[in-house]
Amino acid sequence: MTMNRTISSGKAWRVLPPALPPEAFQQGENVSSYEEAPNLNRFATPGTPFAEKVITKNPQLRVKLAKSDITVAATEVVIEGYAFEPASRLTHTGELAAPTVTTSEEKDVTAYTMLHTWMPVENADYYEILFDSMTYSTIRDTELLFEDLQPETSYQFQLRAVNKEGHSDWTAFCFTTKSVPFDLVADLHAICQLDKFQYVPRENAGNGTLLKGTVSYSMDKQNWTEAGAFEWHRDAGVKVFTFSGQPTARYVRLHVTESVGNFGSGRELYIFKVPDTESYLPGDINHDRLLDETDLTSYTNYTGLRQGDADFEGYISNGDLNRNGLIDAYDISVVATALDGGIAPQRPDTLQGTVTLSTVKKSYQAGETIDIVVRGQGLNGVNALSFALPYDATAYEFAGIEAGAVSGMRNLTNDRLHTSGVKALYPTFVNIGDRETLKGDAVLFTIHLKAKKDVRFDLKAQDGMLVSKQLEYVGF
Repeated sequence: MTMNRTISSGKAWRVLPPALPPEAFQQGENVSSYEEAPNLNRFATPGTPFAEKVITKNPQLRVKLAKSDITVAATEVVIEGYAFEPASRLTHTGELAAPTVTTSEEKDVTAYTMLHTWMPVENADYYEILFDSMTYSTIRDTELLFEDLQPETSYQFQLRAVNKEGHSDWTAFCFTTKSVPFDLVADLHAICQLDKFQYVPRENAGNGTLLKGTVSYSMDKQNWTEAGAFEWHRDAGVKVFTFSGQPTARYVRLHVTESVGNFGSGRELYIFKVPDTESYLPGDINHDRLLDETDLTSYTNYTGLRQGDADFEGYISNGDLNRNGLIDAYDISVVATALDGGIAPQRPDTLQGTVTLSTVKKSYQAGETIDIVVRGQGLNGVNALSFALPYDATAYEFAGIEAGAVSGMRNLTNDRLHTSGVKALYPTFVNIGDRETLKGDAVLFTIHLKAKKDVRFDLKAQDGMLVSKQLEYVGF
């Protein structure tokens, strides 16, 4: 390798000596030094084990010039015989077909995003997408998410496969982003008989003014009943929606399908209950207008109670807040999340996961203990859980429950005999206040049953439910 220095004032090229060792380089001028594998570990204490460790970096070329006045003439260093030819990390060769796009307009396209997917191409090392005059390269997966798009806008894309020998033809495709429906959900924090609501737009009826949509109501923010549609003129006048039949609910939802500027705004939203009707706090079983431990005690006593049981109707049925005919983890969570200071404001976790039951064998003799291991799989954001385990009381006897990952939760498990004669165990665990939720895979708890006669184990969980801090729930 030859090193040259030139002065722009027109002086002849000065050829530098061949690259010197680092030690000689430090002593000279107009010299160069080249290290194939510089060792960064130069300052360790001599004689220590770490001093023997070699920490290398990329090859390094250094040039040391004599002092000169760069305001008079510029200095340039020219490297001859050098080519930037990094070793290719691509491994595949062979012909490449143009990729087949599998993007679903229904599932993968929203108002602001597009998730583009495609089939793998044989012999491809990676893929490239050309979008808006920019090439997105080295895509190792078979999908790429595009964000920050505009609603109801058509976008053009091109996709190709690449390997060591070249690239395929482009596959051109086009999708249009969707319109912008959105939901506005009001939590009344009380169960009320609904009369009407009034929406007051901005004074100039400008951006965000609601124009079209539907109205629904719910007890649990999960099961919704549609109450009707609205279509309002764009002006600053008060808009009124009246609930037909005056339903009872805790939540009201406006599903907005058209608004000025594709977002929502306004001065006020007033929701009115039917005059002279009484509202009550969700979970306030004893009707003292408080959510406290006495309500939780009532729920503890009635966990697993079902519609049809002799003592279900009346004030206990009012505690069935999701109206599924069963006192379960959701109903209890309404009270539990209000205790010990309640739930602090936080970004909600995505609630997900499932629960499975297993035993070491299927057949048991009379007198044997049956250990039912209850495992959570893929859990996230789980703040409470419950399920029913019906069993034949002539064949099994409940012998206890041993907590695992749910040890920090309140155990409200009930072994209940229903009015119908059905015997069922209701394993129920709930966080009180703001505590850490369940995540990942874990043994949640173990149920111990005793076989009263020879049995073949075939019990199945029913009415399984996982509940989040935000009172969302999923079944299993």
